[in-house]
Amino acid sequence: MDIKTNFIETKSGNLYKEIVLINDNGVEVKCIDLGCIITQINVPDRYGKYENIVLGYEDCDDYLNTTAYFGAVIGRNSGRIGGAKIRIDELDYELNKNDGNNTLHGGYNGFNVKKFSFKTVKGEDFVSVKFYCISEDGEGGFPGKVEVEVCYLLNNDNEFKISYNGISDKTTVLNMTNHSYFNLSGNCKRKITTHTLQIQADKFTELDDESIVTGKMINVLNTPFDFTKRKKIGQDIYQDYYQFNITKGYDHFFKFKDYMKTENRVELYDEESGRGLLISTDCNGVVVYSGNYVSKGKLSIGREIEARDAVCLETQNVPIGKSNLFIEDSILEAGRKYSSETIYKFIVK
Repeated sequence: MDIKTNFIETKSGNLYKEIVLINDNGVEVKCIDLGCIITQINVPDRYGKYENIVLGYEDCDDYLNTTAYFGAVIGRNSGRIGGAKIRIDELDYELNKNDGNNTLHGGYNGFNVKKFSFKTVKGEDFVSVKFYCISEDGEGGFPGKVEVEVCYLLNNDNEFKISYNGISDKTTVLNMTNHSYFNLSGNCKRKITTHTLQIQADKFTELDDESIVTGKMINVLNTPFDFTKRKKIGQDIYQDYYQFNITKGYDHFFKFKDYMKTENRVELYDEESGRGLLISTDCNGVVVYSGNYVSKGKLSIGREIEARDAVCLETQNVPIGKSNLFIEDSILEAGRKYSSETIYKFIVK
């Protein structure tokens, strides 16, 4: 097991700290102190070739100037809040409108653009980094001063664990996730439409024409959203289905069907490389985003981003819709601890 800490200087002269977690199998996770952004995850294919399976920018400054949120920790809220308004304890709060009329991923000063302090820990069979930051009362329009801790841990079972913790001095909302874009082909050689995906979810959230959850949960049966059995992401993505007219693909919250079970909620697999990803989580669902739109910026692999380059699998609780819909899934009471955990297990078939 090993941990390395480096400095990265951008083209404009900004400095970021890079932390590299390496296990005894050679699996490597790279991240930076800006937004806890995961810049690379290097894992082997069935022939033992190690390649990067997440998207990242060539220049770290691009993480500050994008709406793609590559690899970042997201908060205070994950997803969109309809109308950029919430109501807590009979008080109304106006939030940042950073996505049309809505709030997306914490507003203008979300966790993705914060500099985190950190400390590293090296154990007998794991290496980890703990990140810390404070979100001040009123930031983005949200109530409460929130102390946030995010831990990345890599062990010798090729499991990468993300633990989220937070506490607020006022009742607020907190619903965190990680926004890594996965492509298991390695260095983005093929589109993710050829990947197979399975999700333990029997319902998904309907979206309105602003991609805000309407409050309606739709059964996946007989829809393009049925991933209860393994199928290729591209199998139904081009169907004439009314939700695709809004999002041009998958960008929806899938609600898990068995709330007592947390193991292997999601399975992603690339047949040609043999690489697989198993996701276990205590969240009640996952947002699947199929890379429907192109963001600006050159990838670390040396080319511009293209649609369907990768898929986001954002484990979280259901996003907040208009008129406080589903806000109960995001409420954090004053003085109570927020905690959530997601485990990504890298496998080879």
